[in-house]
Formats: sequence, structure tokens, C-alpha cells
Amino acid sequence: MTQQLLKKKKKKWYLIIATNEFNNIEIGETLLSEPEQGLNKIIVVSLYTLTNDIKRQNNLILFKTISTKDNKINTEIIGYTTLSSYVKRQIRASKSRIEESFLCKTKDNIIVRIKPLVPIKYKPKKSVLTALRKKLKNYLTNAIEKQNYIDIINSIINFQMLKDLQNELKKVYPVSNITIKSLAKEEIKGMSEKPEEIKHTLQEKTI
Repeated sequence: MTQQLLKKKKKKWYLIIATNEFNNIEIGETLLSEPEQGLNKIIVVSLYTLTNDIKRQNNLILFKTISTKDNKINTEIIGYTTLSSYVKRQIRASKSRIEESFLCKTKDNIIVRIKPLVPIKYKPKKSVLTALRKKLKNYLTNAIEKQNYIDIINSIINFQMLKDLQNELKKVYPVSNITIKSLAKEEIKGMSEKPEEIKHTLQEKTI
């Protein structure tokens, strides 16, 4: 029994590190016997935490742990989501809305699923909604095809994609407060509509 206890490897703390886009800041810490135990896990972090920008408090970034080095666990970005509570407020404040969910391929051949939401203050004609829906899907599909995956994430984070999309849709009907409910690599099957409820399998202490 004593020999078995001696053989049992002592656990160590490993830092979980964000990607270059967020200056490789620490986003968590986990206690492991072997570093490989911390791989292929999803970590959900508030964009406000990552950027210290209060405007991003309703948005989350999904990281996946991919490698270890020097007691650190490195990650990649696998998705972006908006808090379900914020989405519900947007819907309640609108008379009508357009919600979509469809697959696109990025310039670097990554398949992503995007879920945009366009809340509409008034109730337009059915023909207007149809035209808005068509322009929405065409614009996002073309925009995603022309950019690499990480550039798309950045354009959502800095609101540029939303600004450009809003300008396009305004040619059909006045819209505002467009939201990307989520954009994620299609490898994340069954991602919750409430990303804040995703259960972490790591014992991380997020900041």
C-alpha cells in the first residue's frame, strides 16, 4: 500500500493561457497529475475579462486547450457567443426579428456555424422580412468566405462585421442592434444556447 502511494504522481498546478489575440494572458489554473489530462477541454471566458472593455460584458470567447509547455496549457479560439440573457432582452424589445443558423466555409477552409439575430423595432411586411433574410445570409456567407477564421473572430469582437452588416441591411429596411448569437467551429456539436452554463471538466480557477 505504501509503495502504491509512493508511485502515485504528485499533482501540479498548470496555468491556462489565452491566444496571441489576447496577449497570452492567464485565463485559468488547473491541478493535474499529468499535463495531458488538461487537453481538449473547453474554457469559456468573458470578453470583458479578456479586454477590460465594459462594452464586451455580454460576450464570451470559447477556448480549447491544445498543448502544454513549461507548466502552461496553451489554447485556441473555437468560438464566440453572446449571453442568452442579453439575447432575450433584445427579443423582448422588438416587434419582429430575423434569426438564422447556417454553415459557412472560411478562406482557410474551416467550417463554422453562425447564428445572427436581427431585432426589428416595428413589424414590416412579409416581403421585407424575406428580402432582409436573403441579404443577411448572402452578406455573411460572402464575408466569411473572404476571410480567415481568426480574422472573422476579430471582426466580430471589434464590431466591424456588425457595422458592415447593418449598413447592408439598411438598404432594405432600418435595423439596429444586430447581434451574433454565436459563431463557432462546426466541431463543437450541440453547443448550448446558454454558453454560460457549459460545464468545465477542468478544475480551473478563472479570473
